[in-house]
Amino acid sequence: MATTQGEIRVGPGNQARLPEYRPGVPPEQLSPDPEHSRTREELRWVPAMTLDSDLLMYLRAARSMAAFAGMCDGGCPEDGANAASRDDTTINALDVLHDSGYDPGKALQALVKCPVPKGIDKKWSEEETKRFVKGLRQFGKNFFRIRKDLLPHRDTPELVEFYYLWKKTPGQITTGPTAGAVRAH
Repeated sequence: MATTQGEIRVGPGNQARLPEYRPGVPPEQLSPDPEHSRTREELRWVPAMTLDSDLLMYLRAARSMAAFAGMCDGGCPEDGANAASRDDTTINALDVLHDSGYDPGKALQALVKCPVPKGIDKKWSEEETKRFVKGLRQFGKNFFRIRKDLLPHRDTPELVEFYYLWKKTPGQITTGPTAGAVRAH
């Protein structure tokens, strides 16, 4: 495995084999194994459900709510601006819009209750973060291997999400893999 890591493999033998496209067929009918169909990813965004202009207005409102919430938590205007610009704030707003059937009014009402999602530092314990950083140093961005060896209770997609949110946090600078730089693959 180590000899092929980072190597670009081209050709028909290295391509995924996709099942035949069958529109309108429920996921549970696509696989003969019902357990397999439950492990499929859930659709979280349907772009055609919202006009671009409505989406932009909704995201501006969601960020404004996050900024206000950030300032109300005893912070300053800079804290509010940071809360509004965080990627997880935008992801949370888009998830709430999806869960609200792409109705911006309904989604904004739901966001009033929680305009700023729980921070990434609250979702993972300090020990888990340390293991994750150790995994980055040891295995680079081989999230499957990090999961297998260091964080078996986490799903690989959780590790990928954590990586992309974590690398933008101030904590990444102090706990980041500076001694053993992350190898890009």
